[in-house]
Amino acid sequence: MTKSRSHVFLMGLYPSSFNRLQMVVVIVAQIFFSGCAGIQNPPEFVTGDMPNYPEAAKANRTNGWVDVEYLISPQGETSSISVIASSPSGVFDEAALEAVATWRFRVIGIESDQLQMKRISRLVFKLED
Repeated sequence: MTKSRSHVFLMGLYPSSFNRLQMVVVIVAQIFFSGCAGIQNPPEFVTGDMPNYPEAAKANRTNGWVDVEYLISPQGETSSISVIASSPSGVFDEAALEAVATWRFRVIGIESDQLQMKRISRLVFKLED
């Protein structure tokens, strides 16, 4: 049996702490837009969990993606997290929601009394050989 490699990508970052993952997962999070006008410095991802690959999907070698919409508070926490689209539908949704709930961002240029920022991220689940 050959040792599998794990790759985790989140918004262009390659966090070395995730090299220890035993499953081979590629997660790509891509920010589509910000719903808060006038923000010159987009939020910077600081920390958070990567989604767990669902066991059933892993056993069936199922790949897919989830588009998740969420708000980022002035303190950098996520809230109002919801799935807006996924394929295959329902397979990776719960894993994506649980992960996004742990994400934290560094927010520059937004005061604590200003509106939260709306974001959409696509999380791509892909097993490698």
